[in-house]
Amino acid sequence: MQLIAWLGLSCLTAYLLRRHLTTCLIVILALWFLVPTVGSYLLTGQQVGPLSFHAATWLILAVAAVQLLHNPQLLLESLRQARYFVLVTALVLAVAFLTTRTVQSGGGMVLFVDQMVTPAVFFLLILAAARTDGQLVLRLRNALMVLACVVVAVAVLQWTTKSVLFYEAGFQTQFWFKPENQRWMGTFDQPLALSLVLVTLAPMVAGIRRLWLAVPMLAVIVVGVVISQSRLGLAVVAVTVLYAVLFSKHGAALKLTVLAALGVGVYYLLLSPLVTGILGRIADDTGSTEARNQAYHVFFHNWANYLFTGDGLTASYTVAEFAGLQTSFESSIMMYAVDIGIVFAVLYFGALLAVVVRGFGRSGVRGLSLAGLLVVLIPQTYSGVATRSVAGIMVWTVVAMVAVASSEWAARKGPAPAPAPPVPAVPRRRQLQAATTWIGR
Repeated sequence: MQLIAWLGLSCLTAYLLRRHLTTCLIVILALWFLVPTVGSYLLTGQQVGPLSFHAATWLILAVAAVQLLHNPQLLLESLRQARYFVLVTALVLAVAFLTTRTVQSGGGMVLFVDQMVTPAVFFLLILAAARTDGQLVLRLRNALMVLACVVVAVAVLQWTTKSVLFYEAGFQTQFWFKPENQRWMGTFDQPLALSLVLVTLAPMVAGIRRLWLAVPMLAVIVVGVVISQSRLGLAVVAVTVLYAVLFSKHGAALKLTVLAALGVGVYYLLLSPLVTGILGRIADDTGSTEARNQAYHVFFHNWANYLFTGDGLTASYTVAEFAGLQTSFESSIMMYAVDIGIVFAVLYFGALLAVVVRGFGRSGVRGLSLAGLLVVLIPQTYSGVATRSVAGIMVWTVVAMVAVASSEWAARKGPAPAPAPPVPAVPRRRQLQAATTWIGR
């Protein structure tokens, strides 16, 4: 009954906002950022089972259905714009569906819809919205940053109170969840998801002109990554923060001042207890690196078994367990390779990467190209989109932003109009004759 109520609310929202597609997109992002998958059942009433999709998934499907009825031309034009990418994605989705449904050792239809199908639909909705909203990319960037600030604020409160605060019953069902580690994630499903989002947003701060917004945003990003205790995230965010400052639109003197201010902030951060957790992980990773190396060894030893076919989505967890691993394969592309086959996993992530590479440096939005590259590559260092989290929608959103921005850039930088043909000179005698016609007398 609760699921029916949520479906009704989703359809009503999609209908009322049918002429405001950008607002629909931001509402969907807010749901993914503020409601983890372990807490989505509070809205849908479905904690387990074939209908236990994330609440935002239902809203995406409702918005897509209403847009098809209200303005199908927008979606058709979006399909036409990205037709080759859509064809490759559709092929991979078809293989993933058939593999997951037919192979007994696989499960994961909920993962399939949450992390593959509806993010791809969301991609098309972004392309459609861009046709009526020339500021869509900037609006989405700003919305992502505001939502990230909210999530980091929750993570800081979690670190301060040593309590998860929200959705505790759901997090208690996760085997990795140990409050004593002081590794927090805000309202996301995993700490590494928090790191992924923040590291992706960091380069785009270069496009914020107002320093009183940009500098605090960089500070929020650094604090959030430190609380997530992601070592890779810390290394990458150090580079992306420098990028955001050096490639901003401000003068050299102002950039040096900002770097000096950030340096002072980092100094005091290192003196605070906030860094205790991540410094401890750097000194002793508690076997994390060894577990990854074992996962890579198992995969490359058995890769031939998964060249063209896999065991179905989520099967990689079972394969890892049978191989004696203490963790998953810790790489989205490797996990998808086991689930749907190496060829189709490479096609899936290769298509996303191709969109980013094609638009690299041509987006017109500072930092967006680098953000697109990071959002595709970082999930390959942990389970990422092979588990239910905000990672799927984040990857497809940023890639769509790159596609839209590069398309708009190409339209602005299109070929210059051909010069007008020269007007033939009129002989002097004909000019005199025209001046003495009966109209001029």
